[in-house]
Amino acid sequence: MGRIFTNCSIIIIRRMKMKYSFSFALIIVLAAVTFVFSEDQPIKTIQLTGKNKESGFTYPMLELKGRVAEIFTFYNAEWISGLTCHIKYNGKKPLPSNVFFSEYDEDGKQISERIRLIYPKLNSGESGHATFRVKGHASKMVIWSEGDGPWENPY
Repeated sequence: MGRIFTNCSIIIIRRMKMKYSFSFALIIVLAAVTFVFSEDQPIKTIQLTGKNKESGFTYPMLELKGRVAEIFTFYNAEWISGLTCHIKYNGKKPLPSNVFFSEYDEDGKQISERIRLIYPKLNSGESGHATFRVKGHASKMVIWSEGDGPWENPY
């Protein structure tokens, strides 16, 4: 009877070790995944200004996230067909497949869903015009990319 009890207790202890080993391994994997996905993406903030400073128009602040922050600069805004401004591509990374933005009001409330940014295919060092088809009067626009390329025509 004692031997059966000892064998049963050994089996139970082994199963507990396996159970806790699995749990420990799961915790390690989840921690690693969390670390990888929570890795800080670059963020760049640009306060747009217009070509014609006397016009009285105000321009939103742009918050560029991820690859967009690393490769694009926006400047010289105008209220033409939405918000149109110059975009410059530095060529440090490939152009993303798509670029999107969302608008936010002065209280930080999102006032538009994601909207596709209209911009030309650019080579390293080139500039062009980008058009934000704005839905409201935003104080901030958050811009991000999706896809690792190649660039897709936004029309």
